[in-house]
Amino acid sequence: MGAVTVHCRGGFLSGTAPACRGVAQAEASVRKRATRQADAVPLSGGIACHRGFPVEKIPAPRTMLESIPPPHVANLPMPIRTRIAAPADIPLGEGREFVVGTRIVAVFRTSDGWSAIDGICSHAGGPLAQGKLSGNVVTCPWHGWQYDLSTGHHCLNSRIQQSCFVVEEQGDDLFVTVPD
Repeated sequence: MGAVTVHCRGGFLSGTAPACRGVAQAEASVRKRATRQADAVPLSGGIACHRGFPVEKIPAPRTMLESIPPPHVANLPMPIRTRIAAPADIPLGEGREFVVGTRIVAVFRTSDGWSAIDGICSHAGGPLAQGKLSGNVVTCPWHGWQYDLSTGHHCLNSRIQQSCFVVEEQGDDLFVTVPD
């Protein structure tokens, strides 16, 4: 159910209408339920009444800062930085698959450096880490879908995109950072 607020002559009349309807239809549905719009009168305390009966409590407007919850309240995903391998474990021009948190990550060593993308192909779930690497493009071994490792975009349809992750080489360790 989606909530709809209808403005009328005396104040507000609030009601709900199914969300599957368009906004105009939902407003018309709320208005139809009210026998007379002129009977809707705002009262103190933020309650709108129709013929003396409370319809819905109208919340007080919030400031911009009140509308944005702090990160710990919003349950935003925290990034996970994980050591996945030694740099020598992944030869130049190849990729390896790793599980980081709840994700499967394909890490590649290209002539430009390190790249990491979501390891499951968007098409049919193929293992991208086992795909052939040509420059900065990986080809899924199952059905040939190709992705640019620098952006994660599909090479023929840029609306299809794999998630990209940060890869860091520190000494003899290779780290990848993914959101949880």
